[in-house]
Amino acid sequence: MIATIPADTECYARSTVHDRARASLRWLTILAWITLAVGPAPSEAQQAFPYRYRTGWDIGIMATSAALFATDILISKEIEPLTPLQVQGLNRSMVNKFDRVATRNFSTSSRTVSDVLLYTMLAAPLTLMLSSEGKEEPLLIGLMYGEAQLLQGGLTFMLKSMVTRTRPFVYNEDPDIPPEKKLTLYARRSFPSAHTSTAFTSAVFLGSAYSTLNPGSSATPWIWAGGLTAASVVGYSRIHGGQHFPTDVLAGAAIGALTGWIVPALHKQEKTEGAAETRIAIPLFSLQLGGQSRNR
Repeated sequence: MIATIPADTECYARSTVHDRARASLRWLTILAWITLAVGPAPSEAQQAFPYRYRTGWDIGIMATSAALFATDILISKEIEPLTPLQVQGLNRSMVNKFDRVATRNFSTSSRTVSDVLLYTMLAAPLTLMLSSEGKEEPLLIGLMYGEAQLLQGGLTFMLKSMVTRTRPFVYNEDPDIPPEKKLTLYARRSFPSAHTSTAFTSAVFLGSAYSTLNPGSSATPWIWAGGLTAASVVGYSRIHGGQHFPTDVLAGAAIGALTGWIVPALHKQEKTEGAAETRIAIPLFSLQLGGQSRNR
């Protein structure tokens, strides 16, 4: 028997967790712009801080993130949920052998674990703003972290809309899976895993920033190990819950690790003395102007 679409399915499809996440990330963009605008002017004492404002890169990262989110929104408007006939025609044999294991999974408890752990990881890097080293420039740390999450979010969600990969649970014939859940836009946004990319951005940003703020600290290996382990558990939970394929999680981990590393790396204080170049960043590019460097 072919499942029928409940009257509220379309509403549910247009208001998923990922849609709310996109809205939250857009608010982060606004907050990041405000932080950049009110950031304190550099002083003699701030020269010793290992990170500094990079106005050109800050604007470039936020503009790039905004462009990625805009592309996601435009593309997603053209995506339609699967029809009951399309769902009925799906078969596990259509999935590559490496990913096929996920089509037999479905666990609401694993989804809950991934959600709770993700929110915990999202908050973890913010503790750097309260640390003895980070409280010298809490706004700068917050700005960098916001930029890292915005960049991974824009890239992740744009890829979701471009790829429109069907989630593993749609292939699962378990009668406990609500049929209407398979008939939503959420069911077509599997690649890459946003939970995993967000978690790895948090883990790598935390490890990178902590090691820079606390050079030689004996806690650094534990910070890295704990963060990466927690992020990996998030990814595994998404597979075990039937929400993502292993390749979705691997792609999310790669995106998160890259953005979590590159944003703080771009803000590191230059160790060389004397004149330096001033750069104005345009999304994914930078123009060299020359002259004295600014610490803003």
